[in-house]
Amino acid sequence: LLFTLLILTAKHGAPRASSTIREHCFYGLPGSANEVSLFLASSVLAAGLAAIIQVSDLNLTPEHFGVTEAWCTLLILVALSFIGVHPVTSNLVAGSLLLPSVSDHNLLAITLLLAWGLGVILSPFSGNQILLQARYGIRARDLFKANLPYMLLMLPVGLSAIWIYARIN
Repeated sequence: LLFTLLILTAKHGAPRASSTIREHCFYGLPGSANEVSLFLASSVLAAGLAAIIQVSDLNLTPEHFGVTEAWCTLLILVALSFIGVHPVTSNLVAGSLLLPSVSDHNLLAITLLLAWGLGVILSPFSGNQILLQARYGIRARDLFKANLPYMLLMLPVGLSAIWIYARIN
């Protein structure tokens, strides 16, 4: 925050920097309330699912979380984004389900980050997709068609990154 204020002051002077920050606080931040609500709702959903699974004695966690499990998790989460599940929600649920069997937390983090990065370009309900649709009048189908080749290229790259990470560690 301090760095932003310093840069704004250096570029535009103190009065304009102050008004820009004030405008952002009063108009910009409240405009992101929907995204904050999504994150909060996803957290509540993940906690609720974890509680249901614990009470019902369902065991959905693998014995060990390694490369194969990371690959499966990535593919499942990208597929869920494809059918419309928001990547934040699916990542929170997957993280809460897999955490008990994870010994390498970095492997889980890499997997979930890749799932979010690939899922956000596919999910029609991600904030980026909705923003592009609303601001530029792009249809969801056209965004999907434009992003699909990138996702198909980056999915093997992500799978390879998981494999390389696991081999190095």
